[in-house]
Amino acid sequence: MRTLSASAVALLLIGGLLGHAQQQPQQQQPQQQQQPQQQPQQQTAPDPATQPPIFRSGINFVRVDVILTDKNGNPVGDLQPGDFDVTEDGKPQKIETFKLIKLDGGRAQSMQEPVREIRTDYDEEAEAGRDDVRLFAIFLDDYHVKKGSSLSVRKQLSTFVQNNLGPSDMIGVMYPLESTASVRMTRNHSAVVRGLQQFLGRKY
Repeated sequence: MRTLSASAVALLLIGGLLGHAQQQPQQQQPQQQQQPQQQPQQQTAPDPATQPPIFRSGINFVRVDVILTDKNGNPVGDLQPGDFDVTEDGKPQKIETFKLIKLDGGRAQSMQEPVREIRTDYDEEAEAGRDDVRLFAIFLDDYHVKKGSSLSVRKQLSTFVQNNLGPSDMIGVMYPLESTASVRMTRNHSAVVRGLQQFLGRKY
């Protein structure tokens, strides 16, 4: 009798669970049908208070180029960082780096390596970006220069290039109808001089 009673109780529990499981989907169907209507209400923007804060930081260096000459116009090249005072809005600023650059066109020993020949656009960009390389540009406005004036101008320009430019100096020549993208900086000073000697004014 005890065994039958235990079995009967077990069957009742299982049957009750099955019966509840069969009736539960019928009760949940209306709720599932109503869920699509409630979904737009659940799509809310995230709370800004719950988002982690974003910290942005950076270090800004300002490059300051200084050309030093004495009262006679001669360059001064023996100064040290302690000889300079840099301020911003009246507040002193610390000098982080200091570099002495001698610009003589590569004539003296300021160039620590042989002068690089310009063969490609990469060579042009790399050499033009160096601190110890001087860049010169000549604009030949032939439409606003008379023929007689151009003869004297091209002689003076040729003399300047031959006497004042050093091996490391780069120079480019531009005409009015040319774009800046077409200008090429070169160290072939002889070719530049030949081009300058052909300059001819068009103005009447």
